Amino acid sequence: MKLYRDASPADLGVPLKLFPGDPGALQGSYPYESAVQELKLLIKDCCPQRKLECIVRTLRLICACAEDYRCLHEVDSAPKTAAIGADDLLPILSFVALRCQCPQLVSECAALEEFIHEGYLIGEEGYCLTSLQSALAYIESLHSGGAHHPADNPF
Repeated sequence: MKLYRDASPADLGVPLKLFPGDPGALQGSYPYESAVQELKLLIKDCCPQRKLECIVRTLRLICACAEDYRCLHEVDSAPKTAAIGADDLLPILSFVALRCQCPQLVSECAALEEFIHEGYLIGEEGYCLTSLQSALAYIESLHSGGAHHPADNPF
């Protein structure tokens, strides 16, 4: 996580339309900052149910930010479809997890999977937890050679 903490959304595969190129267009200091701040709250909670709710809120904030950023790029900003799909969610969530700078996210997710009642692992909560686990696995693959370090890109 330390190696890639300064990676840009583009470095992780986020489409250009889903983050502003102009930093002045941001309400925060970097893209998806509200989602990062929400995810940081995960480690402060002791209750597994509240931790799971935090992950759900994080993904909802990602979707809201992505919609806002897409509207910045499109002249006709009336939403015809959802701003992001599952293919876009993984790189954005990876970016958010990296910016969160909480290396214990992997163990937090493993504990949630173990201790949350299985009824919560079906539906939105389960999808969100699985998405976060997939994003963390993607981040791990960056270091193990599954992808190149952003600084290695000559362009």
